[in-house]
Amino acid sequence: MSSTLTPDYRDGLSGVEGWLIVPLVGLLLTIVTTIVQAKGTLGLLDALQALAGPFRTFLLVEIVVSVLIGVIVPVVLLLMLFGRKQRFPRLYVIWALATLVLTVADLISARMIFSEILVDAALDAFNADAVRRVASVLVLVGIWVPYMLNSRRVKNTFTT
Repeated sequence: MSSTLTPDYRDGLSGVEGWLIVPLVGLLLTIVTTIVQAKGTLGLLDALQALAGPFRTFLLVEIVVSVLIGVIVPVVLLLMLFGRKQRFPRLYVIWALATLVLTVADLISARMIFSEILVDAALDAFNADAVRRVASVLVLVGIWVPYMLNSRRVKNTFTT
């Protein structure tokens, strides 16, 4: 066979199918869950005026970063995925790693900034929900980053 074959015929693995469907579904679910969680956060905007400097700043940064990482970037990644853009795998890896770093940083900074409030209310920033969030991002990074970097389907689908 000729070496000028299109990427669709290299080793028979190409296209947005197979295991590549799972990151696609994950991106869609990320968008949906972020929007649902944002509805709960909107109630906090009323309390924003009552918060002091670092609390207000933290909450504003939290909202902006959540929308960026949870909605805007996944929408861009989905467009790149369906467009079979060559940069998709690399940007997906960057997004996944950034999500991990920001999730952990969010928990640590919340504990530092809101430590007095958490102690007074007998709450812990590292509760079961926080552990689930970190665990889900660790699964994202642990499984899908190596897949994006090493998969033949990914290489065949996203090369020009």
